[in-house]
Amino acid sequence: MPNLGDVKKYLADESGLATISTTQADGRVLSSIANCGVIDHSLTGEPCVALVSMGRAARLDHVRRGSQITIAIRRGWTWISVTGQADLIGPADPADGVDACIRAVQQSLLEGSSLLKIGASAGVDSAWGEIPTYSIDEVRAMTEVARAWGVQTAVHAMGDEAVRRSVLGGVDTVEHGYNITPDTLNLIVERRVFLVPTLRIRHNDASEWGKETFKVQLESLKRAHEAGARLALGTDSTGAEEGSVHGHGNAIEFKLMGEVMEPRDALVAGMKTAAEAMGLEDDIGTLEAGKYADVVAVRDDPLKNLDVLQHVEFVMQGGKVIKRP
Repeated sequence: MPNLGDVKKYLADESGLATISTTQADGRVLSSIANCGVIDHSLTGEPCVALVSMGRAARLDHVRRGSQITIAIRRGWTWISVTGQADLIGPADPADGVDACIRAVQQSLLEGSSLLKIGASAGVDSAWGEIPTYSIDEVRAMTEVARAWGVQTAVHAMGDEAVRRSVLGGVDTVEHGYNITPDTLNLIVERRVFLVPTLRIRHNDASEWGKETFKVQLESLKRAHEAGARLALGTDSTGAEEGSVHGHGNAIEFKLMGEVMEPRDALVAGMKTAAEAMGLEDDIGTLEAGKYADVVAVRDDPLKNLDVLQHVEFVMQGGKVIKRP
């Protein structure tokens, strides 16, 4: 396990790569935090040292060697946004106009990215807002390049117009996606685009803005669930925020989704549908022969009380017992 000094030295030597994550040998990232600290990862029992930069994340070759924990670093996904938004969110790749968008995506793919994320909405002085930043043509140009390489496209978008443009432009998943009209919601359902509501960070925000935003998110999620949208659980968290450490903190997202749907539906969103949204449904997401034996167990029935997921007592990873009572 590298220490903080190793992280800093690597970043000083390798300017093009900016993430270290604890991963399984088959390429699944187990933990990734943004504050360069060591945490007790409550789902895996493994400590982690990591530095996450918004525009970069770890990607590993898909090589399985049992349940071995390894360290590897490689550019894995890229955030592309208009110039002003790129300045707001940190080291994103700025691109303005169709031609520049195509070049930015091509460059990121040549550098090894296995996921494209588009910043399609922003605020006046924040990446969090409902002002659309890309046209349908710009979004379509980026998704077509990514699709030709077999790479999925996610989008940071909220507010009706930004989400509508993103869906019409061909994205695979919409992150946040709240405050949209019934027409745009119907587009999401018709095109089978995954919607990732990301509730936890705003739930933890005690400001008036945070409270109001969370209320709107829940209302939007309720409508999406009733409309039959493909909902995947996601937290919008790097794990660095107070009270949001991965593992225990991730389980809070199940509880929040359970405020507007049955526990069974929340569990499906966080397991089966989440795996489908990542294109990993052949390996994870359900307990079936031929898939990885990744199992967690809790003392009580989560179908009756989703809070129990915050108290995992047993963990099997790749068929190897990592934690037991």
